[in-house]
Amino acid sequence: MDSWTEQRIKLGKQLKQARQSAKMKQDQAARFLKVPVSTISAIETGKRKVEVVELFQLAALYQKPVAWFASEKVSSWGLENIQDPVVRDAVVQLLQASKPLQKRAAFGLIGFLSER
Repeated sequence: MDSWTEQRIKLGKQLKQARQSAKMKQDQAARFLKVPVSTISAIETGKRKVEVVELFQLAALYQKPVAWFASEKVSSWGLENIQDPVVRDAVVQLLQASKPLQKRAAFGLIGFLSER
């Protein structure tokens, strides 16, 4: 199993833990994201990747900061110097995005920051 698969499985477990901690069922999360329950199940088992937007939405739904879901690698990126937690979470997501998505994520982050 490669490290990306391991990270996806770990993130899925964290999302499941956060959902259960929020005392929510998969169908509630699915309705919130407007996806089938099978999608939430696939995300939580690591069979499906989580889109950045979905992670932000689920973090908000479960009342967790996005950084709560970040891997240990994030702590080595020097993000502690970013004071604004919302910006820090957005940068974490940008850094964790796959290479093809990073450009779009960067433009999204720039747009988000320009509205703040």
